[in-house]
Amino acid sequence: MTMKSLFAVLILITLFRSGLCIDCHQCASKDDGNIPPFCSDPYNGDEMADNIDGCDDRDTHCLKSKAVSFLSDAGFILGKDRESIAVTRGCIRADGEGDYCRYIEADSGFFFWCICSQDGCNSALNILPNLTMMLVTLLASIVACKLL
Repeated sequence: MTMKSLFAVLILITLFRSGLCIDCHQCASKDDGNIPPFCSDPYNGDEMADNIDGCDDRDTHCLKSKAVSFLSDAGFILGKDRESIAVTRGCIRADGEGDYCRYIEADSGFFFWCICSQDGCNSALNILPNLTMMLVTLLASIVACKLL
């Protein structure tokens, strides 16, 4: 097999792999102040590797969403504020979208979600560190190209 043939086979294998479905952490948890659930934060993606599953063929991204609601009792039950936290990790179809996070805040709590396009990337507390690293790498590549 010539070097050109070997190179062509490697490119085909790479293209084939990129056409397969994405693998994401898939779980959901609700924490109402009792024992912290397994899907909530902090979440160790290495310890929870059995939560990674293949997504649907049409899914393009992994998703992590977190909703925090601040609940106030009227003084009858506990007489203090509580919070309820729901975390979901899974798959989503987001054609033409890059990696990003969104945050919405309200008086009664907040909601944020992040999507990312690499296998297992929704294991982090926040996907922004991965996004920051990608931007720094891109900027360094641009500077290096201009210097050469």
